Parts: sequence; C-alpha cells; structure tokens
Amino acid sequence: MALRTLGDEDRQRVWAWFNKLKNWRHDSSVREESQKLGFDSVYVLRAGKDIRIFFRPEQTQIVILDLATKSTILSFGHRAVAG
Repeated sequence: MALRTLGDEDRQRVWAWFNKLKNWRHDSSVREESQKLGFDSVYVLRAGKDIRIFFRPEQTQIVILDLATKSTILSFGHRAVAG
C-alpha cells in the first residue's frame, strides 16, 4: 500500500509510528505494541483501527516491509483457505 493512497489522518498516524519505530531498541512501549510473526524476525504493528505496518528490526535500522489494511490481510487469508 502506498502512503499516498491514505487519507491525511491515516498518513499522519503512520508517519508518527514510523518515528516511534526509530526508537525500537530503547522504547519498550513500541516493542510491546508490536507482535512478532513466525518468520525471519518480522513484526507487525497496528497503526490505527485498520492499518498494519510490517517491519524487521536490523542491527542499525528498522526496515519497513509493507503497509496493509486489515481487510486486505483478511482477504488473503480467505483466499488461502478457499484455494
């Protein structure tokens, strides 16, 4: 999902979370808000009711992998079960 497709409020919320992620190693509240997925040290963070940020902490940086809406994630899960 491209940031430009978001409304102003959602875009500001995502940017605020990006800034908080910069302090991943030193901010326990950001780490507590994030959930580790079952592969390759990938985490997901809820950035509001509908937006999820997927990222991977590395030695000197946080790599943002993707943004997705909850409905998009659920539709992929439905396809996997149905397929």
